[in-house]
Amino acid sequence: MARLALGLLVLLGACSNGSGPSQAAAPTSAAPASAPAAPARAAAAYYHAQLRGPDAPCVHAQPCRVVVELIADGDYHVNQEYPFRFVPDATPGVSFAAARELQHEGEKRGTLEVELTPAAAGPTTIAGTFKLSVCSEGACQIERPRLGVTIRVD
Repeated sequence: MARLALGLLVLLGACSNGSGPSQAAAPTSAAPASAPAAPARAAAAYYHAQLRGPDAPCVHAQPCRVVVELIADGDYHVNQEYPFRFVPDATPGVSFAAARELQHEGEKRGTLEVELTPAAAGPTTIAGTFKLSVCSEGACQIERPRLGVTIRVD
């Protein structure tokens, strides 16, 4: 019985359009080319984080900063002992400075500046992984959300 069912599945797959192998639809892009490769915000029940671009456009060949912001929610607080990092994706035409420390702003909030230097003008997508930890009295949570933002470079 199992062989018969397998044979029927193979036969149906080969004849799905009546003229030979089926043709797969061409993949379509889910987002425009200028959209970030990762969302600007990430959240769970115990935190929310976002990657923010600068208020003004960056200037090509000049240092610029984006900021990762972390807020602990509910009974959680930012883990004071965790080595927070934003690990940027390799981005053509952008160099990143050495990682900075998370600046703790009370028990519930922290910010991490990421310095970068774009080589050319135009929209530039910055994306990467934010390594974070928040704790409650009973447990710590370690997360690695993907964050991204498109910045304007003049």
